[in-house]
Amino acid sequence: MCLFALFAIVAKAQNDVTALWDWEHNSPLGICASTNFEGKTGDLKSNVDGVVLHVDATNGKLNAEKNNYAQFNQGTILQVPVKSVNDVVTVKSYPGQYKFTVGGVAATSDVTTYNVKSKDLEKGYVEVIATGGSYLYSVQVKFISNIQEKELYSTNFSEWGDYETAAKEEETVVNLNSATL
Repeated sequence: MCLFALFAIVAKAQNDVTALWDWEHNSPLGICASTNFEGKTGDLKSNVDGVVLHVDATNGKLNAEKNNYAQFNQGTILQVPVKSVNDVVTVKSYPGQYKFTVGGVAATSDVTTYNVKSKDLEKGYVEVIATGGSYLYSVQVKFISNIQEKELYSTNFSEWGDYETAAKEEETVVNLNSATL
């Protein structure tokens, strides 16, 4: 009977991590109730320990009026934390409600993706600035690990029979007699 198994040795250290502020699904739990900023600043916890979204609503408003979106008014600034130029910030808005910039670039669709630049990294965050009235479903940042996995060796064991045959052909038999020892 011949058994084949896929065997791989993979060098794997650290995975990518995604921090999320999701008003559409109230994740992390309670974000909708915690989102009430008007004429003030504050922080919102993400689903990742220690990662917070800084909200500057001194001249605007960020409020989760309903459990599936956050009202994002002109003048409000969100500071999304970043750690590497490989990181990616994504903002998802209610359909047609994308009156904001991400990293200084105007949003042009319901889902806006922004690749972090060195200027953002120097500040430690990417700014999402409301340029009009909008409704946000979510904001997320994907922290891309600098350590990526790489396959070092892979086999399905099919070639192992060839090695066994070659080894048998090269075997040397030594007979030991206990009397000669």
